[in-house]
Amino acid sequence: MEILKKNNPFLKSFIVISFLASSLRIQANPIDDYLLAVEREFDSAPLAKRYGIVSKYLNLTYLCSLKNGDELDNNQVTSKVGPASLKCKDDKITPIYYNQTNPLALAISLGKRDLVSKFLSAVEDPNDKALAVWGWRQIYTLAHVALDPQFPEVSRNVPLEARLEIIDALAEKGANFNKIIKWGGYKNPPLAGGEPSSWHLKNVIDHLRARALLYGADPSLGGSCFYRINLKEEFNLLSLTISYYIEKEKVGANLSPTEEVMAPLNMFILRKEDLNLDSLLKKIAKRRLKKEKLEDKIQSFNSKIDSLRNKNSIKSEIKKKFLKTKVHALKKYVKNLNRKLNPHYKYLRDIVFEESPVINR
Repeated sequence: MEILKKNNPFLKSFIVISFLASSLRIQANPIDDYLLAVEREFDSAPLAKRYGIVSKYLNLTYLCSLKNGDELDNNQVTSKVGPASLKCKDDKITPIYYNQTNPLALAISLGKRDLVSKFLSAVEDPNDKALAVWGWRQIYTLAHVALDPQFPEVSRNVPLEARLEIIDALAEKGANFNKIIKWGGYKNPPLAGGEPSSWHLKNVIDHLRARALLYGADPSLGGSCFYRINLKEEFNLLSLTISYYIEKEKVGANLSPTEEVMAPLNMFILRKEDLNLDSLLKKIAKRRLKKEKLEDKIQSFNSKIDSLRNKNSIKSEIKKKFLKTKVHALKKYVKNLNRKLNPHYKYLRDIVFEESPVINR
């Protein structure tokens, strides 16, 4: 047998390929595998059945409990979920509902923009209650899911561009970025996505909120534990909203900001030629990007520090101290960048909120 292995290159190749294939199976994410299976089912199904596939009730707790290499049990995927879980008594959510998600919501939360677009093709109304899922201590619409960078349990590092494109796709389909399903628990609007679960991702949240503001999200709408957004105080959010507005207007996107949001946008447009405000936005964007990269590094180092907390070796202690020194140094850089950014932000704020007639779009 050994001689056969040595002298047979095809057998060698087969052994290597088999090993790699088995390794890939072990490393594959069970939720990714499941969504791939759903996509295949979607592609082969007749048009009339596709909505049922993307809105199918799924047990999120079970899906998230799977480890790499675990075999998925189709009965457990759809157990303890369903239409009955949407019925509430005395303003309390049926406990069964805490498990509930669907393939479309999963694709949104994992940033699978191509899959989201495909699944949305089967959806007439993205605001349909049948698509509601459990989110951060409340019921989420698809807009909530798209605006929460730490969607409970299944979140991961999703590229910002993918998140923004998903918000665009939902808006194009007619998603309501102000809809609240008042069935107990928290009753916060989609703009509240990420509070308080994602306070450490403030920059990401600002980008997502800025995009949603262009599609009608109402900054004056509060909730159970979320107060209105004041653009006069949220400097970074204000500059991002203006930047995205200019970017989207250039490509002829169908935007629908509220009057409260449109007023500062109009003021910027009215005055930008006289004051060369484009160069101001470029300066802000450059420094903000640098700041965001530093904050990403800080978050990465803090995660490594947390992973070392349970290790009591001398080597791990040395590494923790080194990483803490790095974090301390990076925080100083961020503080310095904030010092440079704040005058630019304030100048922009003073210009766009200066009392003046608002021009029509």
